[in-house]
Amino acid sequence: MKYILFSMATALTIFSVSCKNNSVEALSNGSICDTSAVKYSTTIKSMMNNHCTNCHGGASPSAGLRLENYNDLVLRGQASLQRMKSSSNPMPPSGKIDDCNINKLATWINQGSLNN
Repeated sequence: MKYILFSMATALTIFSVSCKNNSVEALSNGSICDTSAVKYSTTIKSMMNNHCTNCHGGASPSAGLRLENYNDLVLRGQASLQRMKSSSNPMPPSGKIDDCNINKLATWINQGSLNN
């Protein structure tokens, strides 16, 4: 029951925040991040391949977490996003993914994690 309530609260929070965001965001470093055309096939898949699948892919993915394809990411997208945002234990351990890519992943998740 607690898990269901937590999941519902998390979903409501994400939904309410996503409604306030524009598709073009100014990042803290002053650069612009265009999140208007985020798609799994052109944006998210390449980001995951560049930053995640070296460890979270193949025959023995790190921590048993596989992030090689759409189905893997849909199941673990929100948790992966939280780890990318973490300041104390971020993923990937080699260095934090830039804020624009994190925003793009958040946008994709908030738009329903479409396989497009």
